[in-house]
Amino acid sequence: MNFINIFSLLIALILTSTLTLGPSSIPTQLLPANDETLEYRSGVVTAKSSNSDGSGSTLGVVKDGLILGDASASFVTARGGNTARTIAARAGDAFNVRDYGAFGDGATHTARATLGVSTLSGLANWTAPSGAKPFVFVANYPYGVLFNLWPGVDAAKGATKLIFRASATVGVQIRTVSAAAFGTTTVVVGDRFVTADQTPIAPGVAVSGAGIADGTTVTAVTGFPGSWTVTLSAATTAAVPSGTYLTWSVRPEAGISTLPVLFDRGIYQGDIVSGPCIAAGTQVDHVNPAKMEIVLSAPTTVPCAAGTGLTFTPSWLANVQVGMTISGPSGAFAAGTMVASVDLTTGVVTLSTPTTGPLTAHSALTGSFAGSAVATPVTFYRPYTDSEGAGLEMDRLGIQAAINAAAAGVGGSVDLPAGAGYRLDGPIILPIYAPFGANQNAVSLGGPHGSINGAILRVTKDFGPGNAALTCGDPTAKSGNARGIYQGNTGYFCTGRLHDVRIKPLAFTFAFGTRPKWSGVPVAMDGIKEGPRLHNDRVMAEGFNHGIVAAIDHTRLVDVTLQYNFIGMRMDDMQPNLFGDEVFDRLYAPSNGWAGISVSPKAYINAEIRKPYLASNPWAIWCEPGAGAGQCIQGTTLVNGNLENAGCGIVKDGGIRDGWRADGGTRSLNNFRVINTFHGGLGAFGSAAIPKPVGGCTWAAYFDVGYATDFTIENVWSNDFPPVANAFAHILRVRRLDAFSAIGRGGFRMQGSGVFDAITNSSKFNQNVVSGPNGFSGDFYATGSWQYVTLDGPNFRARPIPFLDGRAVTLPLGSLVEQGTSTINNLATVQRAGQTAGAPVAGVVCQNWSINPNAQQIAPVICIGGGKLPLLVSATANPGVLLKASISIPGVATVATGVMDGPAAGVSLGGGTASLAYVRPLWAGQQ
Repeated sequence: MNFINIFSLLIALILTSTLTLGPSSIPTQLLPANDETLEYRSGVVTAKSSNSDGSGSTLGVVKDGLILGDASASFVTARGGNTARTIAARAGDAFNVRDYGAFGDGATHTARATLGVSTLSGLANWTAPSGAKPFVFVANYPYGVLFNLWPGVDAAKGATKLIFRASATVGVQIRTVSAAAFGTTTVVVGDRFVTADQTPIAPGVAVSGAGIADGTTVTAVTGFPGSWTVTLSAATTAAVPSGTYLTWSVRPEAGISTLPVLFDRGIYQGDIVSGPCIAAGTQVDHVNPAKMEIVLSAPTTVPCAAGTGLTFTPSWLANVQVGMTISGPSGAFAAGTMVASVDLTTGVVTLSTPTTGPLTAHSALTGSFAGSAVATPVTFYRPYTDSEGAGLEMDRLGIQAAINAAAAGVGGSVDLPAGAGYRLDGPIILPIYAPFGANQNAVSLGGPHGSINGAILRVTKDFGPGNAALTCGDPTAKSGNARGIYQGNTGYFCTGRLHDVRIKPLAFTFAFGTRPKWSGVPVAMDGIKEGPRLHNDRVMAEGFNHGIVAAIDHTRLVDVTLQYNFIGMRMDDMQPNLFGDEVFDRLYAPSNGWAGISVSPKAYINAEIRKPYLASNPWAIWCEPGAGAGQCIQGTTLVNGNLENAGCGIVKDGGIRDGWRADGGTRSLNNFRVINTFHGGLGAFGSAAIPKPVGGCTWAAYFDVGYATDFTIENVWSNDFPPVANAFAHILRVRRLDAFSAIGRGGFRMQGSGVFDAITNSSKFNQNVVSGPNGFSGDFYATGSWQYVTLDGPNFRARPIPFLDGRAVTLPLGSLVEQGTSTINNLATVQRAGQTAGAPVAGVVCQNWSINPNAQQIAPVICIGGGKLPLLVSATANPGVLLKASISIPGVATVATGVMDGPAAGVSLGGGTASLAYVRPLWAGQQ
């Protein structure tokens, strides 16, 4: 053996016997999770990792058996030096969570076992060789048992008890649509079916209200949608004005999960429901106060008798303990207020100190639909005990320590190396910053670039209402308590990036219409509570109440996947002075229990949405009702989206009661563009795959909102909107189209080759393409491949109508039509105007057919109500000239000699054949 080989062997023996540093000699919280040995090389300690790629990480230098220098595993290392770098000096590094004690191997590693501490104070006060105290945060708020509850009853200033229990009875309120005289036995109402499972007003149902005798029941129901005549068992005791809300004690059958309930205060998602028809442990999965309707986590066991009383208690009330501190909005509680006692039977929590301000329970939207009060979240907290602190998951503590280290300086990137999963037994909290500026600090968190599954955060338990697995600031922050990202007057920010990470519970089950269940219990917590400027790249959240709760502004989400949650993303209450300007690029939010996106009544979507996949949800976008709710989507462009297989519609104003009159509803679409987006495929995966909520849904229209202004669907594909039976309108149900028709703006537009298909599809079920409960005011534009049409009028209806005219071979665009003299399949027909003396003109042809309409027995769209229309005239007509329907030339408008000269067709706005005319309604019964 030569000298070189002998020297090499000697060095190897020395390294093995004396210079190999094991976990016993290096502080454990500085070691990567999978390290086997630490080898001393030229003054640099390199951690040999068991990662699949065999890579190691440079930890720093060794002196006297302790690591000094950079412990962040970044390219910035203190090579050859002996001076420890401070956290602030390392703030610009890439912080590797394994250097702070996280493992990421999917297994449990507690603080006690990993750091060798037995108490919370020992963990919090542990000092690293560098002088840093990476785990001091565990002794401070919000690390402990922490959750929000909402009071069931209002509490005034000075109250010493908070009531977390509410009651309700089975029943529903429906409004009369015409006056009923004193002594009559009939009333006329607009709705007959009001619940999601279409529980009807039927004989035997009890009715009560102003002018209704005690004990009155329904004996018969006749009529049609919008005008149901209900025969009563007793005559009215007083006149019942039109618009009066009567209470109907409907009787839902057994096995349904949607209940109409009459309540005044405090029913919330997560409440445990008790009643004679309710299965034990059933929770409220969804509350819609606008419809006074709740969705249950389990079906009813027997029919709920009329007037059945139900009680509602927060499922987490059992977690409230004596000695917990209580906080809420500023001024509501004195500092140090604690729980003095808890009565689970009555739902009463007694306080150690009277409230210093009022608390509000959420109120129901009653008959006036004026809006509901905003509930006040109350936060309960106690710090961890020593034994709990020692048992905390080291993955969560290590990730938080790395985040805190990065935030202590000018910000930094926190890396999550790939592994089997990082276990979370509490929220990961990113820092918040204010005010926003060009040199704003930022902390980013994520796994290996390009892989959602590269770093997986596995949630080990439900953290409770108001919490999230990953949150910006205070996990229990809400706009109602003005904490975290909601505090201050200008809004707080959570700058940085969340990237290449997947967040999910250890196990869950999922079904449409209900919240995901963890170990059989509906989940209360959310996946991510997002703040402004925390950009998302390749992020996935699944199995939560909300995948993301987004209180954001100027934020970009790219390749974000939100599936198998109750709601994929909730646009949460707006912060002060922050109002949107987001970019959603390839947002993938299918297969959620209720909706892909839900929009708070105090928020709206203001974004560029590129190629989203919001398919296979009951609703793609759900617009929540509430006090002062208005715009739901504004200043938004949705391009190349996939919205197929919507179980109940695409955009839904949750405040609209599903009866044919569409009472309520205040959410609107404003300056909303839907471009080249596929809306079809309803039931494409089989009827059993249509994602409906429990109890089903009542189809109204693909877009069902209160109001719309400048709403456009461009480049409609052929057969893009399959017809849906029992829908109120084929494409859009709306109460009002705000418009500026004089300058050609506003209203609703459709264009593309698929417009004609949408028109003919609507005829299959005798539906209007666009309609409202009483018609609507505003503009409707239907632009095909070769014409441009605008419709206008206070009671406008546009639909294909059977056409019967034996002489017609073609029907030119703009031809006047009048009421027909016969019917086809019991449907009223139209014919060219002027064929019957004195027949009222019905409208104008808006589609240019080049085939014989008789062969199809369907006319092009008949525009009833007028608008700016291409109108066929027989001679030159100067602008401003009155027009009338020609009697000698059927279907053609001619110049009128005066206002009373025949049925006036409108006023010419241009000269020559096929000039532009302004057409108005011509008779009272135009519909």
